[in-house]
Amino acid sequence: MSGQINVFDNYLPEAIAERISNIVFGTGNLTNETCDVNGSIPFLIKIDKTSPGMISFASIVYTSQMQYNEQDPSMRVKKALHDISTKFLLSNKMLDGFKPLHGRMYLQVPMPIDEKHKKPHVNLLGKHWVVLYYINDADGTTAFYNPDGTLRTEVEPKRNRLVIFDGTIKHSVGIPKLSPRAVLTYDMIPE
Repeated sequence: MSGQINVFDNYLPEAIAERISNIVFGTGNLTNETCDVNGSIPFLIKIDKTSPGMISFASIVYTSQMQYNEQDPSMRVKKALHDISTKFLLSNKMLDGFKPLHGRMYLQVPMPIDEKHKKPHVNLLGKHWVVLYYINDADGTTAFYNPDGTLRTEVEPKRNRLVIFDGTIKHSVGIPKLSPRAVLTYDMIPE
């Protein structure tokens, strides 16, 4: 686990990647055993105080305490997205022995600002994996840093790309300039 950054392209079957895109962007009809709604995930507007002018939208998809109310269409959509994530994204063998703490969906609006990345950070203290799933092609790379703060590598947001990395690695979110950037993320902790 120590220091690993793993990138998997074309990770999901195309039909599943398209379904996730439909859920997030509100296109198409969502139908399965648990979800039959038209629409997208309800997002909360998030104004980033560390990056003036940066606007993104965030939605909690999963927490260990979350109870999905089947009468609420937005909760049915979140449950559908989490069910797909559990079956396809979180079943990667690298994550054996880990469980999701929480999952979030981020949608960043393109911003014509000079800043390339937000502030480097770690999501949690202690041993954990971070799972990123890029829902669409976009600009605004995810940057990863060495312990001394120098840039280690950058990963470009590419549709159907999965990134699993050691959560103790400082990373920063790229700020898109040309197109929206949609990312599903999970923090995975030891069972």
